Formats: sequence, C-alpha cells, structure tokens
Amino acid sequence: MRWGGSAALRWVCVLVLAAALLLTLPMRTPHRARFGQVLAGVRTGQVTRVQVHDDAGTGVSVVWHEGPLRWYRADGPYDARTQLQLAGTTAGSHGLSFTTLGSDRLWIEAVADADEPSWLVFAAGVLWGLSFIAMLAVASHPYATRWAWFWLFVVGGIGPILMWFKEPEPLPVRPGRRRRTRPSEPVNGATGLVYAVLWAFSLYLAGLGIGALTG
Repeated sequence: MRWGGSAALRWVCVLVLAAALLLTLPMRTPHRARFGQVLAGVRTGQVTRVQVHDDAGTGVSVVWHEGPLRWYRADGPYDARTQLQLAGTTAGSHGLSFTTLGSDRLWIEAVADADEPSWLVFAAGVLWGLSFIAMLAVASHPYATRWAWFWLFVVGGIGPILMWFKEPEPLPVRPGRRRRTRPSEPVNGATGLVYAVLWAFSLYLAGLGIGALTG
C-alpha cells in the first residue's frame, strides 16, 4: 500500500501542520503575568479561552493567550474560576470557555486552545488524524517502521510533518536538486524513540525562543 499524493498536495499538508504546530510552541513556556491581566482580557473580549489547573486547593494556575504566539500564565486565587466566569458575562466579553491544562496532551489537541484561525485548527486536526491512520494502515514504510513513526507522532510531535515530507520519497526543496536515495533499512522503533525525544526537546527550545521574541 502506497500513499503520499502529488508534491504540491504534500507541501500544502506540511505547511498547514507546521503552521498549527508553530501556534502551540509558546504555550509550553508562557510568560508570567498577574491574574488581573487575564480578567481584564476576558472583560474586553481579548481572551475567550483559558486553561485552568487546580493546585491542591491552594489556588489555581491559569494559562491563556492574547493573540498568535503570545501566551501567559498567572497564579490565581482559589475562586479564580468563579471570577473568570463572572468576567465572561460582562458587556464587553465575547464569552469564555475552559480547557484542561495537561502536559500529557498531544500538541494537536492544544491547537484548538489557540483558536485562531479556526480554519487552520480544523484543517490541521483532519490532517493529523488522517496521517495517523495512514501511518498505522501502511504495512511497510520506506524511512521508518510503524513503531518509529508512532513515537515521532506522540512523543516527538513532528511525526505527521516528517511523514508528509519524507514518504513515499522526500519532497524536493529546490527545483532541479537531485533527490536523496532511500535508506537501506528503515529506522526501527528504539531509534525512532530516541529521535522523538530529541525532536521534543528541540521543539521545547523553539518555544523558548519564540516566547523570548514575542514577550
């Protein structure tokens, strides 16, 4: 079973997924802010979605964004959720929804928290799901085994982008450039896990860099 499609279609898939992933990177390292900032943002309609994490009854941590690549985190009081709900009912608010903050979420699950633009969230979600199904359905991959791709999807985060770029053969980066030959043996699961951890760390560093530039 082969998959992949035309080079133009694959480039579109790569760019859509990469753009969606980019939106989530600063979420991992948000800037510190005061709780009053998120309340003000909710009242004016600038903030419409927040992530809330309860800290063992002593308070809560709130994560939100105020535009592309601008993420913040604040410590709130024990009744922070109630205060946010009330702020969401004011005249200038555009409503408020809550999501769960968790480090075990896949980045594609967090794309919706960025909620801009909505077409990108939808397209990336569909592409990620189709890519994951294709990864499992294809019996033999030329560049990595299914276990290696699995780790690159769920741990490294870069899996669907790499798979659209690499398979069934690498996309040409520059016109007329000779394509690379396929490896004699696909990357196995253990090596794929190592690559996945390295990619996850690289994306974390990228998030730090983007946060520093947008802070």
